[in-house]
Amino acid sequence: FMNRFLKAAKADKKLEQVAMYLMEVTMPNYNFVKYPASHMAAATLRAAQLTLQRGTWNTALQKHSQYSEAQLRECVEAIVAEQAKAPTASLHAVQKKYSH
Repeated sequence: FMNRFLKAAKADKKLEQVAMYLMEVTMPNYNFVKYPASHMAAATLRAAQLTLQRGTWNTALQKHSQYSEAQLRECVEAIVAEQAKAPTASLHAVQKKYSH
């Protein structure tokens, strides 16, 4: 899902890396299991857009993902909160992987 959504967003390398980082940061958290994989991919992409302050959740992304920005809001907020906790989390492998 993520690759398709990144293509629809015309994402550059930085946006792609932040989206992938956020996806991996959320993986160990049981609270995200309730979301389908497509929802997580869309929400992490939107969270990356917001983090980098670039891009919008436009009609192309809505069409390809089948999710409106409103449908993603709760999950995006949870991802942003998880991102804020990442520097103090006990699992540092993901952070180390993307620190280059």
